[in-house]
Amino acid sequence: MQLDINLPDALSIEDVQSLLASGDDGQDNQLRVDRSGRAYLSQVTGADELEGVLFRFPTWDAGNGYVGAEAARDVEWVKKILEALQRNWSNPTFSYIDTF
Repeated sequence: MQLDINLPDALSIEDVQSLLASGDDGQDNQLRVDRSGRAYLSQVTGADELEGVLFRFPTWDAGNGYVGAEAARDVEWVKKILEALQRNWSNPTFSYIDTF
């Protein structure tokens, strides 16, 4: 399941929690933001199928707890993702965001 979130001003910590909770930690995931302003988890990862993608985060390998219900309860993790999304949405410095 994917959850689309319109960015950036209305983005809340609850939105990021919902997005992360929707992910399946049994699969690799990559957080992407497309040019129309939607953040989503993609199971197509790495540098594949990037047409229309404004920026992306590193691939979160399966089984490492970056997505899923447990990840959504980790407030510090959620805050890091929220801040990285807000910081990069308006003017991403790179199309690949690996520091946040």
